[in-house]
Amino acid sequence: MVCYLDLDGFKPVVNDKYGHAAGDKLLIEIAHRMQKLVRANDTVGRLGGDEFVLLLTNLETTDEYRLVLNRLIEVINAPFAIDISTMVSVGVSIGVMLFPNVSDDPDILLRHADQAMYQAKNLGLNRICEYLGKSIGFAVSKKWDALRGIRFGIKVMLFRVNESMFRVGRIRLL
Repeated sequence: MVCYLDLDGFKPVVNDKYGHAAGDKLLIEIAHRMQKLVRANDTVGRLGGDEFVLLLTNLETTDEYRLVLNRLIEVINAPFAIDISTMVSVGVSIGVMLFPNVSDDPDILLRHADQAMYQAKNLGLNRICEYLGKSIGFAVSKKWDALRGIRFGIKVMLFRVNESMFRVGRIRLL
């Protein structure tokens, strides 16, 4: 499986506010966090800027990769110390391409994972979106939608589950 990751809020929260040295420090820490989370046979790479690629191998079920990626979101969201008195947090949008669903060509796999990542980014922070093929659309993790709703419900002392709010056109929620 190929995963394309793009940090949410990196430029305005870190680079623009604290400078490129702080941004570089954060990118290095995120790479370390990612490497600690994945298995020895998986691969983590930085493509440039605030974009990473993750290759997960030997997964037997989709639940396995969902667990890894949801944990990855938590690890990336964890606060990071810019200096002694300043903590920052960033999010991550993740596009997923399972192979050999469409192709085993690395360029095509990465392109489809990138497309899924942009779909995840368009839907909001901390999303996982799986590329399912042009005729099928995308699948999106609803975990973060549910957590956002729970947080809002707690704030206003109102909790309501409404399945229709999770349905968005051609997007299938996981």
